[in-house]
Amino acid sequence: MDSHPHAFRKRPRPASFEDLPSATSRARQSANAVTLDEGNIFPHKGSHSASESAPHYGRSRHVWYDDGNALIRCTSPAGVTVFRVHLTLLLRYSLAFRGDLVLNPIFDKVEMNSHGSGSTYILDVTVERIQEFEHFLRAVYEHRYFSRSSSLDMDAVLGMLRLGRKFKAPALVEEATERLLDVRLYAMRSQGSRRGVSVDDAAHEDEEIGGRDSDEDDVKGWEVVKRDERHRMGAHTLPVRWDPAYTLPLANLAHQLDLPDVLAFMLYLCSIADASNITQGSTLSDGTHTRLPDDLIAKLVDGKARLAAWSSDYVWAMNSEPMGSPVCVRGLALDGCWGDYEFMPESKMKLDKMHPVEAVDEWKRQSLKQNLCGHCVRWVEEEHAKTVEALLVTVIPECFGL
Repeated sequence: MDSHPHAFRKRPRPASFEDLPSATSRARQSANAVTLDEGNIFPHKGSHSASESAPHYGRSRHVWYDDGNALIRCTSPAGVTVFRVHLTLLLRYSLAFRGDLVLNPIFDKVEMNSHGSGSTYILDVTVERIQEFEHFLRAVYEHRYFSRSSSLDMDAVLGMLRLGRKFKAPALVEEATERLLDVRLYAMRSQGSRRGVSVDDAAHEDEEIGGRDSDEDDVKGWEVVKRDERHRMGAHTLPVRWDPAYTLPLANLAHQLDLPDVLAFMLYLCSIADASNITQGSTLSDGTHTRLPDDLIAKLVDGKARLAAWSSDYVWAMNSEPMGSPVCVRGLALDGCWGDYEFMPESKMKLDKMHPVEAVDEWKRQSLKQNLCGHCVRWVEEEHAKTVEALLVTVIPECFGL
């Protein structure tokens, strides 16, 4: 489709968030001539088979539209949850819901419940985590999942990636991928040497660096740089509420779905994390345990060594020349600014366990501690941004063989 589905569709009202259908819900079902024997959807409390097969069996609190024409029974290790949806909206996003659903192997079972002029599909699917499937459906029916003014949690990202690929919904995969890539620097910095500092605190710390020793004119120029930096990095609203506990699940998923940019990002985070957390694996709040397969561990070990070598070479180069490069000094000399660039010998960068992004950030900090004019401050910012971009796009993926 040429236009975005959110641009023209009318979103239905969800039912009340009660455990059982309300009187209003039952009245709407009757008015729409769609009736269901709920005993076929929700087993009775005394059902022996239901109590053995799943610890929980109920309807979704977030995805239940009274006038929906499809019921999806979703089975996961946590139990069975039923969703009531509109197929018309689903098929706009997902190719899996188009065509003859009965013959579609992606569904475990498909039934049709007809009454009068109405009919309702009953679809059975099996997923790894019920949270992911619920977020997959909510991404279809709630506009905020595509609005950059909102921040998605990690379960939403996993659901949009895993189930967006399974149910052939490329728009969801693309949105989740873009959000993850937009949050790379925040995650890398917060999980690096400044552990325990939130990404927002790290962003504010970066904003404060450089203006402490400047005179009045330099401070004015630095304020412009800080404003541009805040706009560029989006410090106020992160596209994803990053949680390092999801690093290994995302690494495995990116490997399975062939998302090299996301995989490089996750392997980088693994390379600067505690080694014991990587070898033992990680467990999410719902009990899902994940560890890296042997082929990814091999990539991680080799890539970590390559990244360490890059950091060593970079720090050596920055310490060996004023501002790290005779080329930049010549360029600044044309503007009459080269005299400002006397890199302080007593403030050499140290290599102790410094990963690439941290090394580049440290060069920026050391540079901006000097009494620089506004032109030189902008040059430092531009050089720092170009080096970080090269790291994200070229250096890190190449180090991990991606």
